[in-house]
Amino acid sequence: MVAAAGGPEEFEVFLARYRNPTTPQEEMRYLYLLAGFSDPGLAARAFDLARTEVRTQNAPFLVNLLLAQRDVGASTWARVESAWDELSARLPANIFPRMLDGVKMLCRDETLARRVTAFVGAHPLLSGQRTVDQSLERLAVNVGLAAGLRPTVAATLDAGVKRLGPR
Repeated sequence: MVAAAGGPEEFEVFLARYRNPTTPQEEMRYLYLLAGFSDPGLAARAFDLARTEVRTQNAPFLVNLLLAQRDVGASTWARVESAWDELSARLPANIFPRMLDGVKMLCRDETLARRVTAFVGAHPLLSGQRTVDQSLERLAVNVGLAAGLRPTVAATLDAGVKRLGPR
């Protein structure tokens, strides 16, 4: 909750706790909480940490969480595209596909989902391609579900607002 509602000060506290943990569990907890901030600038900082400072066995999971985050997933995908070669060289090939599992949540924008699918298709991985294919399949299912629910949810919300009346 603190990360979701937090800003730069809270990010700095979480970052300090990640860098100076009292236990290994605390280190991981605060690392992954850095992906919970909805501010695009803070998400960019978390992504940069994954590219540079975070251990290579943990960085893919931080990026996964950023990709799956509703408010910053799309901007994180743009960063992944830009840094693809760097990430591919830095991160272990066997867990790189786990990073991409976060793309399944990029289902609100059909154009983005198509772009993700095309990009990943044009950049085959050394290992774990089946896992990536499954993530892309889940993305397609989620896009279809979102498209199907959008009119119903919008109508339901409109009806609820009308019932509540002006505030």
